[in-house]
Amino acid sequence: MTEEDTNHRGFVIIVILVLALLTVALPVGLLTWARTSQANFAESEEVGVNRLGTATADIEVGAVRALLGARNMAPGDVATGSVDVRNAGSLPLRYAVTAEINQGPLVEWLRWDIWAQPAGCSTTPPASLLREAVVLTAPVAEILGDPLTGRDPGDRRLGAGQQESLCFAARLPINASNVVQGAEIAVDFIVDAEHDIEPTP
Repeated sequence: MTEEDTNHRGFVIIVILVLALLTVALPVGLLTWARTSQANFAESEEVGVNRLGTATADIEVGAVRALLGARNMAPGDVATGSVDVRNAGSLPLRYAVTAEINQGPLVEWLRWDIWAQPAGCSTTPPASLLREAVVLTAPVAEILGDPLTGRDPGDRRLGAGQQESLCFAARLPINASNVVQGAEIAVDFIVDAEHDIEPTP
């Protein structure tokens, strides 16, 4: 074999090796390009400061002392008074009103009218009353609704931040007996409220 043949064969081997390398490298490059070309842009956002808490049930009354008083009533007289009731909490409320009364002859003679107005009370009861000519029985009388837990048809409803005035008129009938002369009674009004969770019937 001549030197020329040896050089020629070496050239052929080098060419074959180069082509083989290109053949191996090309698919790898194609695969690499194909993989990166399928990537999607992505982003994440954080919604932070998530807090949970409980609401409040808070009923307020405007009067902490006597809302009405009359020491010299005569037959036919009427004593009137009012109390503002406000929902100071963040939940809708319903409330009931009861009265605690000391026993005496005047209890069975007084007739009570109760009504509600958005703000303030007139001295004359309107045509539509919540309760009319009620006799409060000692020692405890339910005036509006039921103080026990649960909905009662007579409960008053107040949304969060709402308020109303409860109005009271105590009337001594014109035919009141002499046994009530010089008599007195003491009445405490109690407002009980709870979360108005049940739907309106």
